[in-house]
Amino acid sequence: MATRSLKSKVPAFLLDCVSLATPAGRLAAFGTGIAVVVFLVPKAGSFPDLCLFDRFFGYCPACGTTRALSCFFRGQFPAALSFNRNVLVTGPLIIFIFLKDLLSLLKRK
Repeated sequence: MATRSLKSKVPAFLLDCVSLATPAGRLAAFGTGIAVVVFLVPKAGSFPDLCLFDRFFGYCPACGTTRALSCFFRGQFPAALSFNRNVLVTGPLIIFIFLKDLLSLLKRK
């Protein structure tokens, strides 16, 4: 019963934004993630390496991904590639999913 009363009080769009299974939810999550990466991630060398996977196994295929995405979204492509080459796949994929969900939300209205 609690969920039924919650759904009647909260607009459907806000409930969609909470779920990653909906375009609105993914759009909110990716938009927030991109904003955090672009504006809040410090530049290289200003914070220590904290990757536990790298410390235990000596190699991490994802190390530097956040810094690489930060550089990618700022348009600093050579720096992005120097941090992690996975940015060639993850950066465009994030942009594609973001735009696809944005278009699907715009078509609904």
